[in-house]
Amino acid sequence: MSGLNNISLYVKRCEVYHDKQYIINACHNCKYGKVKDIKFIEKQDNYGRKYNGAILIFENWYNSSICSSLFNDLSTSKDGNAKMYHDPMTMRFWHVMIFKPRTYEDIEMNIGFSAMTLDDKNENENENENKNNISLEEMEKKYNSMISQMNYMQSQLEKAERKMMEYEQKATQDWLQVFELKSQLEEKDNEIYILNMENSKLMQEISDSTNKIAQLEQDAQYGCSMVNYLQSEINNMRNTINISCNPYTNKRIEEIV
Repeated sequence: MSGLNNISLYVKRCEVYHDKQYIINACHNCKYGKVKDIKFIEKQDNYGRKYNGAILIFENWYNSSICSSLFNDLSTSKDGNAKMYHDPMTMRFWHVMIFKPRTYEDIEMNIGFSAMTLDDKNENENENENKNNISLEEMEKKYNSMISQMNYMQSQLEKAERKMMEYEQKATQDWLQVFELKSQLEEKDNEIYILNMENSKLMQEISDSTNKIAQLEQDAQYGCSMVNYLQSEINNMRNTINISCNPYTNKRIEEIV
């Protein structure tokens, strides 16, 4: 009969004298659960003191308040760590977290019953009575273990759903923000196009004005030349008139004549 794949714990630090039997007894006496196996990882701190990390593999968890409190702390903790008390009298505890192996197995629960006829039951009733009692006891243990872990699994599922909703909400907000930015970009592109058109018109007007200014400057230079020429002619005419009107000059002309 295959049962629920029980959650395993990783103890970050347990002292060297916390041997396998001590940990098994502590988990049982503190109403956490029945430990099936423990794998120790030898470690050493910065001062050279030795200690162990430990992976606790549970055969089944107990349906107790302290067990529910542990799973609740593991579920709500920001860093995934929680305190697991191994000596309640002195309030000593281990820092633990959910052990996640590299490959995850699907959680399955297949509780099967063998079908029996009345004749079979009558014939084997006495023979299987003890076996059935053991099976019922095992089923009860597995049921309690499942119940104690269901709250943690449910809270993890709710946390994952909340996170997924947050991601969806953020994705929607990001999409709206991107859409708004694209709209603003299109508006800016239109403004730039209009400004470029207006700039082209202004550049054409500036070019036309420059040509007109050059033509006017050329006409002005020509006008100045004409003025200077006319002024020169006027001066010559004045000189001629002045000479004609001079009495001495007239007298000399008469003598010559």
